[in-house]
Amino acid sequence: MNVAFLFGSGISRKAGFKNVSEITNIIFSGEGISRYTDSEYYFAPPLYSHIGIKEDDNVKRIVNFLNILKKYNNDYFKSTKHEHETNYEDIYFIVDQLDNEIYGESKNVFIREYLNKIESHHDLVLKASHRPFYSDLRFNELISETLTYLSNIVAKLLYQPIEDISYLNIFKEIHDDKDFEQINFFTLNHDILLEKYFDENGLAFYDGFDIKDGDFAIFNSSLFENQKRVNLIKLHGSVDWKRYREDGKDWRGDYIAKYDVKMGIDPKDEKGRIIHSIENKSKILIGTENKLIEYNYELFFDLMCFFKQKLNESNYLIISGYGFRDKGINAKILNWFYNNDSNKIILIHKHAVKLKEFASGAVGSKMGNWIQEKRMFVLKKWFEEVSWEEIKTYLD
Repeated sequence: MNVAFLFGSGISRKAGFKNVSEITNIIFSGEGISRYTDSEYYFAPPLYSHIGIKEDDNVKRIVNFLNILKKYNNDYFKSTKHEHETNYEDIYFIVDQLDNEIYGESKNVFIREYLNKIESHHDLVLKASHRPFYSDLRFNELISETLTYLSNIVAKLLYQPIEDISYLNIFKEIHDDKDFEQINFFTLNHDILLEKYFDENGLAFYDGFDIKDGDFAIFNSSLFENQKRVNLIKLHGSVDWKRYREDGKDWRGDYIAKYDVKMGIDPKDEKGRIIHSIENKSKILIGTENKLIEYNYELFFDLMCFFKQKLNESNYLIISGYGFRDKGINAKILNWFYNNDSNKIILIHKHAVKLKEFASGAVGSKMGNWIQEKRMFVLKKWFEEVSWEEIKTYLD
């Protein structure tokens, strides 16, 4: 028997990670954040703090920009009677659309009108306060810097020291259960919580990366063809993934690799050669509707194909920590669910009724029927409260 799991950020809360609301508040405040010479944003004092500059001009302008967008977005939600407070995922989607419009990746008359509206605030978001240490920005630079800022801060907040993770001991039970030929753990989380637990407990797993070469390992999609017993697939990327390029090559020499991130330190291969990243941010998916497009590119396309393939090889999908708000993920779940009447979902969530209300209509409107038909079983507990034996009672 094969079994598949799908996890969202809810399973990481007990380990001390911040939720979406907390991350949003930090991002929109910009407090204690600065841009450094490697073009990344860190929780650190400004570069010019030694001469009395207490606030990074780049961060100040980005925060002003974010709060303007937040106001427009909240006004929109209010006008549509949509009870939702704008978060960093909503804003990333807006900025990504503006970026695509500026660089000709999309043609959208409504986005162009929105862009013109935003540009009316140019003094607040483009002018530097501390010249000559900081320069004025062009609008396309502001957009690009904002995307980097959002990605950097989300990644760094999720790359914090991890607290006690003994509550994840259920994974050892699952891993060691010989009743299952293959176990597939799919996660939407960017943190490295599960990898840390597996490594510390000596649990073998495959995540799509080759054997380590010096400090880092390279993503190899062809390895998905191998039948590994335990797979850990991060559908939205990871804080320790970045894009690199072979020396002397163009984009055809690009590859994705993972390594233990250290501030301002590039990884080295086994020969001691420094490998430089060509992007100033981790390879993670952020945003709302833009994920639907990103799923068609680069390694994310391979990961989604693997998700579909392995789901179709399983009759059970165990879900925890996921709010059913990702349309791309929901589409894969729905296709799998209705493809075979034997397919069943086991949902682990203490407040399933609230989850049903929060879920997108494509799933939320169907959950009641699924439960009535005994094709969805609900364990009204948090993930850390449930046992593997308890879950197994719902597996034939």
